[in-house]
Amino acid sequence: MKFRFFIFATFSLFSHLPDGWEKFQQKMLAEQATLPGWCSQEKACRMAELIFEVHPKICVEIGVFGGASLYPTTAALQFLDHGKVYAIDSWNRKDALEGHFSKDPDYIWWSQIDLEKIFAGFLKLIRDHHLDPYCIPMRMRTDQAALYFLNASVDILHIDGNHASRFLLFDVETWLPKVKRGGYIWLNDAHLPSAKAAVEKLLRFCEKNPHRSTNECVLFRKK
Repeated sequence: MKFRFFIFATFSLFSHLPDGWEKFQQKMLAEQATLPGWCSQEKACRMAELIFEVHPKICVEIGVFGGASLYPTTAALQFLDHGKVYAIDSWNRKDALEGHFSKDPDYIWWSQIDLEKIFAGFLKLIRDHHLDPYCIPMRMRTDQAALYFLNASVDILHIDGNHASRFLLFDVETWLPKVKRGGYIWLNDAHLPSAKAAVEKLLRFCEKNPHRSTNECVLFRKK
């Protein structure tokens, strides 16, 4: 019942969106629920809604994994037939383990996951849904990928990479200049202690948007 109410509220708030939005959103959520990752359907809806509102030209996601959060963005771009999202992830075990202790549950989990299989599944998702014109995979570390983007060129940035404190702060410091003034930044798991420095940095240059944020992901807008 709660889920039905949420969908109804979403449709009411965004009834001004293009024809076919309701059908699109239902199809998107059904597919998104099958994908590997940690993106709730509430977050998926809000990310797609932001795409409809902003009509971005350039989106960037840091930390893609199986595409659970990237798919709503890419599908919304496909619906609008406008813009691209750059999917940045090394899909590399060594990178995933960096910053974690050997007895950490996250370390154990990442040491066992088959990232090559996850990457292959992500590419298949893009192909099967004909999302190639709207999604550009960049299999590399975030510091390498940043070299390909000009300052003030990104409309929407989603940070969901390595959650160790120094890596989160690095991603914020490296990518914040890449975002346009008035552009948006999603920071996943902003409630974690490891995200404290990253959040403080963002709040110096951005305004928090509590209405679009979820329990798992906070939205900021660059001043």
